[in-house]
Amino acid sequence: MSEILCNDFRTVIATTTSYLTVVVYLSSSKISTSFSCVELGICEPSLIKVVAETYRILEKHIKEELKNGEKGSITTTSCSSHLKLFNYKPAPLTYIIRLLMLKLGIDLGEQTVLVALGQAAVYSENRLPSQLRKSSLEQGAEIVKKVYSEFPDFDRIIPALLESGVLKLSESCKFTPGVPIESVLAKPTKGVSEILDKF
Repeated sequence: MSEILCNDFRTVIATTTSYLTVVVYLSSSKISTSFSCVELGICEPSLIKVVAETYRILEKHIKEELKNGEKGSITTTSCSSHLKLFNYKPAPLTYIIRLLMLKLGIDLGEQTVLVALGQAAVYSENRLPSQLRKSSLEQGAEIVKKVYSEFPDFDRIIPALLESGVLKLSESCKFTPGVPIESVLAKPTKGVSEILDKF
């Protein structure tokens, strides 16, 4: 899975670099950093009401479909007759609803996203990807994982990654006062002096 995601990130870097941050957040099923407390805040009943009003379907039919099918499937059956009028495929709408519910169903772990991002950055920096060693890809992945564990902010990591490269990423993105680290990713230390040495 990380190879597929890596290729997706490489494509975005090569074609539409400015969208990389958004693509990484979506791959992580997030819309912003964990500590920014920015959430869509759209609950299932609100989405059901919007879809029901938009496509003139009874809410109870949508609720029944949600019980029987997967989240986001309400567009494929309930709305398909309305969408055919406009020659519009229901699949994109399915993903929009899943996104709004933050249940994309792609089952990507955060570590998979970080590994793929690190490898994609290494590929994009090297003009001859066929000559890359496996150790370079692993090193890129480890650097991105380490930086993210100390500085979990894709909004700043990705521009620095694209501007400076993987090898210099830890110089521009490191422990910073005001940017909390996730406790799961924190490293145990032997004393306060070890923490102060990191700054």
